[in-house]
Amino acid sequence: MKQFILSLVWILSLSLTHAQLVPIANETFEGSLSGWTITPASSWHADTNLYVSSHTSYNGIVPIGNNPGDTSIITSPVYNLTSYAYAWLQFSQICKVSASDICRIEYKEIYSGSSWQAVPTSAYKGNGVYTNALFNHASYPEWQSSDSLAIPTNGWWKTENFDVSNEVSLASVQFRFKITRGSALGSYFVYGWLIDNFKLIASNNPISPPEVTITSTYGDTVFNTGPFVIEAKVAARTPAPILTPKLYYAATYNNVTTYDSIVMTPIAGDTMWTATIPQHLYGTSIVYSVVGIDSVGNTNTDQKGMFLKRLSGGGLTGYVTVGNGTNTFRYAPIDRLYDYNWSRMLYLASELSQASSGGMITKLAWQLSASNTNAMNQTCYFQEVTNNTISNVAYINPVSAGATQVWSGTFNLSASGWVEITLQTPFILTPGKNLLIYWENKDGNWTSSAYWYYTTMANYMTLYDYDDGTFPNYSTPTNGGLNYNRPNARFYIMGLGGDDTNSVAMHNINSPQDTVFSDPVNQLPVVVTIKNKGIAFLDSCYINWTLNGVVQTPV
Repeated sequence: MKQFILSLVWILSLSLTHAQLVPIANETFEGSLSGWTITPASSWHADTNLYVSSHTSYNGIVPIGNNPGDTSIITSPVYNLTSYAYAWLQFSQICKVSASDICRIEYKEIYSGSSWQAVPTSAYKGNGVYTNALFNHASYPEWQSSDSLAIPTNGWWKTENFDVSNEVSLASVQFRFKITRGSALGSYFVYGWLIDNFKLIASNNPISPPEVTITSTYGDTVFNTGPFVIEAKVAARTPAPILTPKLYYAATYNNVTTYDSIVMTPIAGDTMWTATIPQHLYGTSIVYSVVGIDSVGNTNTDQKGMFLKRLSGGGLTGYVTVGNGTNTFRYAPIDRLYDYNWSRMLYLASELSQASSGGMITKLAWQLSASNTNAMNQTCYFQEVTNNTISNVAYINPVSAGATQVWSGTFNLSASGWVEITLQTPFILTPGKNLLIYWENKDGNWTSSAYWYYTTMANYMTLYDYDDGTFPNYSTPTNGGLNYNRPNARFYIMGLGGDDTNSVAMHNINSPQDTVFSDPVNQLPVVVTIKNKGIAFLDSCYINWTLNGVVQTPV
């Protein structure tokens, strides 16, 4: 038995040794391009506002004018894969291009008579929509296909993976990113196709990068200075174990960028990991990525970005009730008489805070007339808008529209009155903006009707639809529609306040922990982390403390 185990270990070690990966290309687009060509020369350019790890990506623009068939192309150097049976293509992208235009990744083997071919859908190993071997702004919800003029942020980056072994192994090959102008008018006003971190990996054994997904949801704009706890799933897709992942980040403030990396720590087995980005000043742009590597070199990355913005405003902190009607209906926010439903409800800035001053919303409650069965698989989204009424009757995907998911889970309807949820993601409503609430009921099981108190409005402020058997994401409501009756709602809103120059708070007690072993000889130091919540540099502060309920001298 011992000899068998030793033989098995030797065979596994030999196979892992043979599986070592060879980096063929690693283009970060920082500095001048080496061996890459652009046609026409001005159709792709360096973009220093949006990037993954280094401070530059390349952005291809849709050909200007109304000439269908015009192209913008960036072409890689020739790569020699003649010694390798397997090849893997990886790059990061934001494709803010209309579906009427064509964004395609193509390859060409280097031999007489060869031609450019699209990298087929069978090679795609990513999570986006790659129908007909094309990308566009409908490939991911975050790219906001409903708003062609939306400006991308560093939170939009997606890492793509292609197993191109069947297409380019044992050959010399080039790749290119090609935008072809379609027939729709005005689509060249979109931002374009951004490419970063182009990598080509080869091996003589199958290649399978690990799964890497950042699960933390901070959003594109964050209204505090941190620290920021980042959690990610990093899981191997081969027998080779995952090495300890790292979080890399770049923080840019006043056009000065600092780089750092943090070794992550496990929080759930060997697949969930965490690291904390330290506090930074308001006005800082942070781009961060989690890199997962297994013991044979398979690598994958996920990345996000955020901008730290300080809000100025006013308003009071407390509960705000909008609507006082005493009549009821079943339709919104949740229609329990049907398997599925959705609703959209609009609440005006002037109804939510004094002088439309906005605030941070942390709780939401609806007014229920009688108890009902708890509703499972519920999701709520918030979006700030300038509209004063609802007019579009079509179902709108909240994520594609740019709304923020603020809560999901089971809604407890066991008691009548105000049924409240605490937002999992508090929402900042900026001064002067109205609040559009999306509620999606995907319970899948109907029960007796739940009746909600509503107030009748002068304009259409509610829209809903419902159906059995399937979620009603129709372009025209089949059962519901626009309604003047809007559900009464109660919000807990924290006033934004003004600029507090010297605001300080204790962030964490590092030592001692919950249990302390007394020692009459040696003193145990108290170590705390102080957070600067103001806008001035912090050089000192006083801490008030008690021991066994007795006030001690401030330190």
